[in-house]
Amino acid sequence: MTQHYPRIRPRGVYPPEKEAGERLLAREVIHFAFCMPHDHPDLAAGVSHAFDCYMKAVGEGPDTINSCAFGSYTQGPLSEDRWKHIRQLLLPERLFRYAEDCADPYRFREMEKSGNETWIHLGNGYDRLSGFKLTYSARIPSRDRSPSDYDVSYLEGTLPTEYIEERGPSAVRELMLDLASGLHFASGHAGLSFDSLIGDVFFTPPNPHRAPSPPGNQSQSRIYSRLDGHARGRCSLDQLPGPSGSSGAGRCARTSLPPAIT
Repeated sequence: MTQHYPRIRPRGVYPPEKEAGERLLAREVIHFAFCMPHDHPDLAAGVSHAFDCYMKAVGEGPDTINSCAFGSYTQGPLSEDRWKHIRQLLLPERLFRYAEDCADPYRFREMEKSGNETWIHLGNGYDRLSGFKLTYSARIPSRDRSPSDYDVSYLEGTLPTEYIEERGPSAVRELMLDLASGLHFASGHAGLSFDSLIGDVFFTPPNPHRAPSPPGNQSQSRIYSRLDGHARGRCSLDQLPGPSGSSGAGRCARTSLPPAIT
């Protein structure tokens, strides 16, 4: 590309880290997200492929992806052991098919608390606004789930706008198609958005008149707010063929999920 995207990068004091002084608070990114109404065993192969595609495209290093977090573990530097554990988490095999069959009370409580069965995050430990992120969350498998439930597994990530400027739109499009090729997604989007330290909707104040979320739904609500097209960028996967080969499989998450929190 011969032109740069507008640089929208406000600076200020991040309240939880006031002692650090002024810092970058938000930046523009290419954001992508895929919502998948399936449990992890049915998604494992496609998600593993997506992780491989992303890492092959951006590489591992101090300026791209160099840290990870999974489950209840805090974020830490990538290492051979951590990669091994991530690969194990991405395998389809589980000790139980449904949460109701989980014999480990600690594991069951962990799922209830986190709101997911598996959670993996790759990022940059030195710079949370580097523009490089990849997150996978597998929904809790339940025998009692009804078709009307909104629970979804999701894969989402970001690329800095410098990536599309350096490699061109076609390279980013090919990467998105490759990422999505093995995912059983029902909706998704990819496009310009913001990544922020202080809010998913770029400084939108909370609505004091909105009813609070029901107990236990906080994690789910956060997912909805992040995957909504208006909150995280315009949908641009409408013509992206899904795994079945039919056009329109990449409809905006907003058409399939409840309204986002604003």
